Amino acid sequence: MSLAAKADTHRVRRRVFLAVRLAVLLALGYVAFLVVSSNSAELSGSASYLGQAKLIWILPALACETLSYAAFMQLQRRLLAAGRLHTNVVPMAAITMAGNAMNNSLPGGGAFATVFAYRQFRRRGADEALTTWTIVAFTALTSITLALIALVGLVVAGDGGPVAGLWPFIPLLVLGPVLGVFVLLRPRILGRVLTRPLQLVRRVTTFPRAEPVELVERMVARLETVTPRRRDWLAGLVYSMANWLTDCACLIFALVAVGASIPWRGILVAYGAAQVASNLPITPGGLGVVEGSLTIALVAYGGSTEGTVAAVLLYRIMSFWAPLPIGWLSWVGLQIEARRHPMPETGIVAELEAEEDAEEAEVQREQGYGAALGMVEP
Repeated sequence: MSLAAKADTHRVRRRVFLAVRLAVLLALGYVAFLVVSSNSAELSGSASYLGQAKLIWILPALACETLSYAAFMQLQRRLLAAGRLHTNVVPMAAITMAGNAMNNSLPGGGAFATVFAYRQFRRRGADEALTTWTIVAFTALTSITLALIALVGLVVAGDGGPVAGLWPFIPLLVLGPVLGVFVLLRPRILGRVLTRPLQLVRRVTTFPRAEPVELVERMVARLETVTPRRRDWLAGLVYSMANWLTDCACLIFALVAVGASIPWRGILVAYGAAQVASNLPITPGGLGVVEGSLTIALVAYGGSTEGTVAAVLLYRIMSFWAPLPIGWLSWVGLQIEARRHPMPETGIVAELEAEEDAEEAEVQREQGYGAALGMVEP
């Protein structure tokens, strides 16, 4: 196939992909609207609670939630920097808020947020290897630190309470992400696992265009250049722990703001259990699940019923509802930026495809030159 024909085919495929993508986004947006609106009853009765809450304590709660998002953003920046890619604060903050909005409002939002982060990191210069490494690493770090918080909470709370049986789930929380980091730290294992499946996919679908063996070899070589130091891991753990603890502090300040008693013995384990529940694929962002599990656990550990309900609603307004419009506005801004300032496609696959196109163009030039010589021979 000539280069011109390939370009035409690429344009057609791109238009079809954009049309399908638009249709899927519209459908998901409609479903998300139905899900969120059907679970927004918690906001309808919150006016009276907010009226009784003390502004002097709401402000530090908001500050803690802002610091929580800032810590999560800094965690991603630090992991990208381990691969020698330095990013600016403003676009990374927009990526963090937009990904959070996807995760909390779309069905299966975690998968969409991951794909979104992958594409945004690629646009900012990370290749496939560094992007994959960053996503797996921050998933592992956030899972490990959440498990530590839940573990400490279980030790402090003792054997009683509604979440005392959380022990068996703590290893499961960290098993997958830790295995992912282990594999990426030893990319030769990944190379042996990926080569044959990619060859099979290429025979069936002709994708990827690049030779799978060379593609995997370059991927492994790039992964081997991502060498985080101990201080990178330590900084990642600090940022990840700060993300959870400042969010938990927001909950504590919400309890203080409405005048509710704080069940110190069970606050960490109740918070940890609620965050684990929020990641279950039941409702987007754990709508209804987090509120119910968090309220029940806090009351069981000594919190007053009415005050705890008010505090949990206030906490969810600050940590869930308020960031949603900010996140979707950030997504719109990132899409506008992508249209106005398109970045060249980079990465291993793009490099190999460009090399193949260059080789094919060279062959075509040689064939054309040979044909021209044949025409002028006597």
